[in-house]
Amino acid sequence: FVTKREDLRTAEEAVNSSRTREDTLQILSKVVDNWAYITGLAKKRMMHEGHRLIRYKDHSIEIETHDPMTELHKRLVSRLGQNSYLNRFISVFERRVAVPIAQVMQDSRYVVRAHGDAYLWNFLEDGKVLDREGAMLAGVDKDLSSMLEMPGLYEEDIQSLFREGTERYQKYSGIVLNQAVLERLSRSSRILNAFCTFGSMLAVKKDRDKSLVMLNRAGRLTEDEPELKEAFLDYVAHSKLYKLVET
Repeated sequence: FVTKREDLRTAEEAVNSSRTREDTLQILSKVVDNWAYITGLAKKRMMHEGHRLIRYKDHSIEIETHDPMTELHKRLVSRLGQNSYLNRFISVFERRVAVPIAQVMQDSRYVVRAHGDAYLWNFLEDGKVLDREGAMLAGVDKDLSSMLEMPGLYEEDIQSLFREGTERYQKYSGIVLNQAVLERLSRSSRILNAFCTFGSMLAVKKDRDKSLVMLNRAGRLTEDEPELKEAFLDYVAHSKLYKLVET
């Protein structure tokens, strides 16, 4: 019903049509705040009802746990295909990104009922949330990394909005989180999202310019991880799809 109203736009549409950096940040701040409010209240319910079950009337729905390896295969590997560099990339990614995320999630304070598909096209410009059927247990940073890892957003704005989101989440949930742990978690999730968003822009959106923006961002995010950076770039450079776009 609400999506049929002519005066409502998705946050993605609003951001794409915004004329200034300030307008973009205002839209994203609404989205981040509404996410923090919903997720914070859901966390309070989790502490009473348990983490894995969502209760509705007389029914209980079990939700899955986010798996970085599954997401990488779905959103990058399935799109770029296999080559002789894939196995090394997967091995390094698991060790340097997937395992650190799993280690942090052993502490239930950092686990939330995430949207699971928290890209801007699944939010309205006033912050309301759409399409929650992909809900999953994930790190507190998962949704934030998804909505903020977008081409055209300045690095300082991404970091500022991430801090804003996690601070408001802590306020709404009543849970205090360690900032150093959050930064480590965010770094791993941002690398994952940069890899996957690159795959989406290249194979689904077929937007060469935005895919190159995300490729460069992935390179910057892995600057302190030379083994991972080299493995990723080798895999990408030898994929048939990337070669086609490059020409």
